[in-house]
Amino acid sequence: YPDKDAPFVGGFRRATVGTVGLTFGDLPAGRYALVAVHDENLNRELDINRLGVPQGFGFSNNSVGLFEPPGFADASFETKTDGEVTQSIRLIYLPGSS
Repeated sequence: YPDKDAPFVGGFRRATVGTVGLTFGDLPAGRYALVAVHDENLNRELDINRLGVPQGFGFSNNSVGLFEPPGFADASFETKTDGEVTQSIRLIYLPGSS
């Protein structure tokens, strides 16, 4: 995050109106950050339109960055070996996105 060489666990869900849930099981205790993308064309990438505006996106802790993704410290959260962590991510749709 956003280091492409860092460990990565991914998951995909088809968007529906309202809340979409995703569960990651068997993760070791540690610090994690989440990125959520509304992949409108289902190509599993964050697309940017011809105006440079991305599809809907969001980060754990609902953290935001200024013209870039938020830092890991802002977006990360701690997990314990015996606990469950719930994150609610509100997607951001910038003006000019589809």
